[in-house]
Amino acid sequence: LFSLDKNAVFTLSEGKGLEALGLVPGQVVGLSALDVFADVEGIRDYFERALQGETVRWVAEARGRFVEVIYAPLYDHNGQSIRVTGVSYDITERKRAEAALQEGEKRYRTIVETAQEGIWLVDGQGNTTYANPKMADMLGITPDEMQGHSMYDFMDEAGRREAEHNMERRRQGIGEDHIFRLKDKVGNDVWTEMATNPIMDEQGQFVGALAMVTNVTERRQILEALQENEE
Repeated sequence: LFSLDKNAVFTLSEGKGLEALGLVPGQVVGLSALDVFADVEGIRDYFERALQGETVRWVAEARGRFVEVIYAPLYDHNGQSIRVTGVSYDITERKRAEAALQEGEKRYRTIVETAQEGIWLVDGQGNTTYANPKMADMLGITPDEMQGHSMYDFMDEAGRREAEHNMERRRQGIGEDHIFRLKDKVGNDVWTEMATNPIMDEQGQFVGALAMVTNVTERRQILEALQENEE
């Protein structure tokens, strides 16, 4: 907690907000915040905005730490702003956790997008919400072209009936592995092995399905050719 006069000079400072930056609260009284935090981008602008009547919330990085700061004007009995009061919180650990999470998400996306197995996400109605490049490549299109399309668009009539039955099982919370035939953009058969699982929300309601898809068309063709030779 701190207070600044109209010249941005500390008139009060206590608590741990400034301690996080390596400062002793009592020792900054009488010093200008604009000097103490000269390395904080935009501090003068934030102070002026607060002095003019605006409550300002911002995050400052200084001395290797992050603090969230709130500036608010304090008025006299005539309604004139006479000083700025503020509160600061040390949020360094939160910022570090957010950065780690973002880095984790980046690594996860890289793994998914470079996977040698198709990854296909659909919503509760069977519309594509995500397909990785490998999945789209099986169908001869791009991930963007798959986005939003119903999974039934990549099946013939028999496949749609089977998929509708499978989706009903997903709604019941049942996951399973199975062989399934898709159709690529020109109508060719694409035989796949699918490991499919339901996706439930926090309330246990069905919201979609995830399929891990392996293209087994070539393997199936080889087996069929061998069977024909045996006959």
